[in-house]
Amino acid sequence: MIDYEHERSDKPDYFYSQFDENLSFHTHIHNSFEFVYCYEGSIQINIGEKSYELSPGQATLIFPLHVHSYVTEKFSRTALYVFSSSYIPKFYEHYKLLDALTPVFDFSDSEKTVTELATAKDDIYLLKSYFYLIASRFANGSKFVEADKKNRDIGLEIIKYVSGKYTESPSLAELCKILGYSYNYISGFIKHIFHTNFMQLVNSYRVSYAQQLLHETSLTMSEISGKCGYDSIHTFNRNFMTISGMTPTDYRNMNTPPRNITT
Repeated sequence: MIDYEHERSDKPDYFYSQFDENLSFHTHIHNSFEFVYCYEGSIQINIGEKSYELSPGQATLIFPLHVHSYVTEKFSRTALYVFSSSYIPKFYEHYKLLDALTPVFDFSDSEKTVTELATAKDDIYLLKSYFYLIASRFANGSKFVEADKKNRDIGLEIIKYVSGKYTESPSLAELCKILGYSYNYISGFIKHIFHTNFMQLVNSYRVSYAQQLLHETSLTMSEISGKCGYDSIHTFNRNFMTISGMTPTDYRNMNTPPRNITT
């Protein structure tokens, strides 16, 4: 099951950081860059159909709308940053239609920068300088080839369709008609590129949006279910549990700060 991370896809100047030991994370996709640096141990990075290993001092930069996941077999200590393309727009425009043959590069002499980056979140100009440094090292440390334009265009059109229709009644048949390809071709394309099927992709968007509503609003479960495109609260609960590993109620309880009680 692929996880579409809604909150990391639709906000300009989005920035998120985390430091982990033994990072492992399931297949997911979002519309932001993701930078990972390895301090100790080793970690496997899966991008699309290819796998790479990060060793101490090495980093990778994953582009928006690329399916990826992480696996730590023994031990790893890493830093992870997610940031929107609005921080480095010129770099993104230049490289978005290129694929890095090996997206792993040496960043050992800038390890201090990796750590300091987490404290720069309130200074947009400092953030941009750090991100352009990462982009520069990535560009200079990698060899590039032209991406498969046909596949890239089809993939982007699929994302565009699903992201615009998931709260309504999207259908694979309608998508195929819009794209001008057969049902079997687009079904196979989604399975090959996104590692899932059409309805699982739709449900990933819906559940991600539901998580946002559970966290940010006091809407009832029935109201959230309807806003996310579900006709049945039972179907909403089942899909939420499958993707999130918990019920919507448990998710809301975990992500709602306790109220201050005064006496």
